[in-house]
Amino acid sequence: MSQLSFRQQLEQHNKPEEVRQRLAAGQYSQPHADIAQEYLDSLTRDEEAKSSARAEAREEESLSISRKALSISAEANDISRSAKKWAVIAMVVSTISAAAIAIIQIVFGPTQ
Repeated sequence: MSQLSFRQQLEQHNKPEEVRQRLAAGQYSQPHADIAQEYLDSLTRDEEAKSSARAEAREEESLSISRKALSISAEANDISRSAKKWAVIAMVVSTISAAAIAIIQIVFGPTQ
């Protein structure tokens, strides 16, 4: 059975807090201290990369939500414009109807 390297032992035990404490207490020889520090640094880099990926995913989700909101807003604007056109048409038809009724009453007299 082959013996694990010091780095592999650190990774296998997976106790970074213990490694930090031992490193701070000076319990490692210089070569092992360097390896232990690199191990801790790599864990920090990994966590920063994961954190960055999560932040990027949140930003992407936020952007997606913003795009959907913009699309809904544009659709609401289109509906509003259409409703305004129909309101103007209804007002014109109503005015023409009122004018036609007034003309009919003038020409034929009031109806009883």
